[in-house]
Amino acid sequence: EKSPNAYNAIADKADVIMGAVTSDACIAICDLTNEDNKLQITPSGSAADCTKNPNNFRLCFTDPLQGQTMAKLAVNELGYKKVAVIFNNSDPYSSGMKDAFVAQIKELGGEVVAEEGFNANDVDFNSQLTKIKGTDAQCIFVPTYYKEAGLITTQAAAKGMKLPFSGGDGWDGVIEQVQDKAVIEGAIFLSPFLSTNPDEKIQNFVKAYEAAYNATPDQFAADGY
Repeated sequence: EKSPNAYNAIADKADVIMGAVTSDACIAICDLTNEDNKLQITPSGSAADCTKNPNNFRLCFTDPLQGQTMAKLAVNELGYKKVAVIFNNSDPYSSGMKDAFVAQIKELGGEVVAEEGFNANDVDFNSQLTKIKGTDAQCIFVPTYYKEAGLITTQAAAKGMKLPFSGGDGWDGVIEQVQDKAVIEGAIFLSPFLSTNPDEKIQNFVKAYEAAYNATPDQFAADGY
């Protein structure tokens, strides 16, 4: 809702639009920038429709690719055959990654034993976790942003669930969302950037960012840069 208003406020002054940061906000202005013939580049909007028009470009990978990659990791590398999923059914980022993950799991011979959705702004995930606890799932895939990931992992731990978690790039920053870091121990998520990578160019960026903002850059900061 807010994204088109923000775009309309600056459209007459801009030749190039960088954004939006997240998929749903990006998709909300794609047709507007196309109608106005503005070059639009999203650093981190990974849903497929973020680049549906000829003027829309992205820096990052796509949600289908994220879902497929994490499914291959789960089955081929970690050996999981039965998986559960918790996703935001009102968010194209989350549902797009979920759809690709589920399809790839099945293609690889695995089984999705639970596919639990939730709505935007939900903070209680006990119902979804209870259903998953009653299955023989070996892991839980959570294609959400870090806020929901922090709540889900915390609530799972409170239920005594010890299943390993995985997610997409939206998890970047989850460690700041949980009081007890143990609830995300062993979790794996996909990201285009790692601040501890020793590469000289990355470390130069990290040092400059920390000096400017007194914080460690995450993948959103790196993609934007």
